[in-house]
Amino acid sequence: MGKKKADAATFADPVDRAQAEISRHRDRELEIWRDRRQRMLDLAVLEAETGRVVADGGDDGDAGRRLAEGEAVLRVRDRAADELARQREAAIPTIWRAQAASKRATEKAKRAEVLEREPRTRKMLADLAEWERCPYAPAGRQPGDGGGGINPGSVVVYNLPLTQRLALEADEAGTAAAALERQVLNLLAGGQVHADSIEDLIVEGLGDGQHVFPVLREIERRALVAEQVGRERLQRVREGFGEATPDPETAAATWTLAWQGREITQLTVSFLGLAGSSAIDDYGDPPAGLVQVGERSWMREASAPAMGAASREKGRRRPESDRDPHDVSATAAEIEREAAATGKSVEQVAKEFGVPVPESLAPVAE
Repeated sequence: MGKKKADAATFADPVDRAQAEISRHRDRELEIWRDRRQRMLDLAVLEAETGRVVADGGDDGDAGRRLAEGEAVLRVRDRAADELARQREAAIPTIWRAQAASKRATEKAKRAEVLEREPRTRKMLADLAEWERCPYAPAGRQPGDGGGGINPGSVVVYNLPLTQRLALEADEAGTAAAALERQVLNLLAGGQVHADSIEDLIVEGLGDGQHVFPVLREIERRALVAEQVGRERLQRVREGFGEATPDPETAAATWTLAWQGREITQLTVSFLGLAGSSAIDDYGDPPAGLVQVGERSWMREASAPAMGAASREKGRRRPESDRDPHDVSATAAEIEREAAATGKSVEQVAKEFGVPVPESLAPVAE
């Protein structure tokens, strides 16, 4: 049985309490996101089963109600996750305020000690100067004194009186406190992380939770789109270069996430060191079939865009990086996929490519 995490209220230090509160919100955000992922999978299975029941002539009433209830629960939990993120961000400045208060307390204590020591120090130095008929200073080299130059790289030790050192430390604490009191949450702060799984990508990006970060479910959705598009691109490369290309079904993926504030600025995937794809690479925008048709669309195989669709914006051929510079042909598979994706005839697509209709696609004479 795991150890229960200490509640924020159990910490005596205000800074520890503020950090514990942010950690609590962060952990709850991650918990809701992981639960959501499992609920999405369950709903996708239920939707598939309901489709089979209806196809067999059965009644989808009960399953339809369960689907609607599940989607309602998801919406509520999404709002809860959004609220937790808002509370986490709102709690971040409390760390700086607590740190500033701690610095002010340090400043106050050191200045009080300086005020206590200074009168006696002045009196003792005055008595000693009167007694010895010369001013006294700490032993050792003093700032601004003469005595020749200092060798480069040498260590110069100044014997700083305790009272003077306490005054300097009080000044430093006051300066640090003022900076913390002025600090505000940077809503445009960003970062970048790399990970070998979507789970690690989100956990590492969110980190200690003490910064603005994109919505977790949106990161997951974009990462899944990037992976699917990347594997489709890998499949096209494999068709052109054979076994030298990693298997698109099993190739290990590495994700890169970059963000600025709450916005995702980059989310790409690569496979075994080969550049994969992000949705924007092949589509200009995330594919409509994966983004706009519903919450669970990324789980439905039928909603994935046709492979030929991914290259329409690049001349309706394989990307230039995937073909010989002198190769201006189109394969039978490319023509077939393009025709399926656009609804045009094979003859029309071949004409647009500027190639004859491949023999394997030519209409059979009756």
